[in-house]
Amino acid sequence: MNKKALKIGISIFFCVLLYRIGLTESAFYSSLAVVMTFQNSVYASFKAGENRMKGTFLGAVIGVLFAVIGQSSAVLSGVGVSLIIILCNSLNWKKSINIACIVFIAIMVNIEKLGISPIEYSLQRVFETLLGIIIALTVNYLIFPEKYEWQIYTHVRSTFRKIKNLFIEKYYEKSFIKLFEIKKDIDILENLLKEYKREKRLKKSVLDIEKVNYILTVLKRICFHLDIINGMNSVDNSLNKENIKRFKYLFGIDLDGIFVEKEEAVAYNYHTKLIIDDIVSLEDLRFNLKLADASENVSFLEKIKVYSNGIKCIIRFKKGFLKIL
Repeated sequence: MNKKALKIGISIFFCVLLYRIGLTESAFYSSLAVVMTFQNSVYASFKAGENRMKGTFLGAVIGVLFAVIGQSSAVLSGVGVSLIIILCNSLNWKKSINIACIVFIAIMVNIEKLGISPIEYSLQRVFETLLGIIIALTVNYLIFPEKYEWQIYTHVRSTFRKIKNLFIEKYYEKSFIKLFEIKKDIDILENLLKEYKREKRLKKSVLDIEKVNYILTVLKRICFHLDIINGMNSVDNSLNKENIKRFKYLFGIDLDGIFVEKEEAVAYNYHTKLIIDDIVSLEDLRFNLKLADASENVSFLEKIKVYSNGIKCIIRFKKGFLKIL
């Protein structure tokens, strides 16, 4: 089963459970917040939840103020939506515009049918949205967390293996090599590293980021030199004895009968030497990554403690809202 689908289902279960035990007035808005904010990573979920919370709060505040002046007013409804869009743009909350407008419109034209006051609806909406976000973040953090260390480790090995094979193919077959897939793999590795850097704010880091950055730099550099060599005519160029010797030592392939040394192939040999240097540096680099995700080091009792503390915070939050009402 897809991990994200399972985690969303677990989060919805808790939203409905809290409603069934009487902690919330309904499970609709908390469940909606879960579905709309849940992302693959905890950090991305946090940012989506933050944007939704900002929009919900702003829409609720403007909605209550305008509803007091004249609920269901066509003029005020139009003016209010325009004001919300202007405020969100000025505050750089562009990703909160949609939900802010939805909450505002619900307060202005829809809650009369529900038979509750604008203030009561706003407080309920804000509380249940926050509850859903907290549940989504907690589940995403504790259950089947993304193992970015393992993904980075395996991707580095596979990308390095591919680039070595292409290098061998280039010189052994004297062919034009396609670097599109390698460049795509490097982009994926770069994105994985960005996600890991964001996630490590919330977890203990077990990965040497500087080492991975160095590997990325070297892989890009190898692609750069291969691009240049691709643009040269391999038939008219040849390897010198030093590069042939190093090629044989590194890959166990003798190119002595394939290439005839030419003095004018200086640039060809220069870029080849730099590629071999980079491959050797990556071969010598001991990329010993701890494969255990940091979250796996959290004991079962510690996870229970996090859950219980989260529930206690939610209950205290609920009591505070009841006092306001």
